[in-house]
Amino acid sequence: MLHDFIPCQYAHDGTFCSKLKDDEIVVWTPHITKQMVVEAASRGKLFAPRTTRHIIHPRPLNVNVPSYWFKENISLEEINRRFSKFLEKKHIRRFGPGQVINGRYYGEEVCIFYDKPHKGREMRDT
Repeated sequence: MLHDFIPCQYAHDGTFCSKLKDDEIVVWTPHITKQMVVEAASRGKLFAPRTTRHIIHPRPLNVNVPSYWFKENISLEEINRRFSKFLEKKHIRRFGPGQVINGRYYGEEVCIFYDKPHKGREMRDT
């Protein structure tokens, strides 16, 4: 099935709406399938930002590699060497699925990378 738009639905049911308080709204997003994403991409169509999301198990957060790495003309081997050395300087903390981090829900397990403390400074739980 070929779509020229992102399908969405709305509810207009007086009974449903009458149960909402004046300061309440209901927002729901359409179910977007992998096929819809492939189809849109093959036609050069874009979804609204944050509409689609890749699920990676576990999801790495706060890796933050330097952006200039993506502009350099270096071999894959050199990139992997730099990346390994870069990650050696980080600590990792794992969290199970269902976390809300910085206001975003993660249904998958997450690994948060953070810099190791400099010598003379210790990590403290706050």
